[in-house]
Amino acid sequence: MHAPRGEFTPAYVTRKRLDGRELLTAAGAGMALGLACFYLAKVWLERTPVLPPPRPRTTPDGEPEGTVHSTVTPQRAAR
Repeated sequence: MHAPRGEFTPAYVTRKRLDGRELLTAAGAGMALGLACFYLAKVWLERTPVLPPPRPRTTPDGEPEGTVHSTVTPQRAAR
């Protein structure tokens, strides 16, 4: 059983137009929800890790294996 094109099957379904106050309330609720989701995502991404990062592997002589990025200081430059 299909309704004619452009008509709803249940005849009692209607949509009312929102007045300015209702529209403003709905927009405010949407903005608040969006800001809350943004804040939670920001906090989640900026959180401090629970565990420290793993230490780099070392060679048998105790030096770090691979490339280690560090700041060059006068003491390190003199080596």
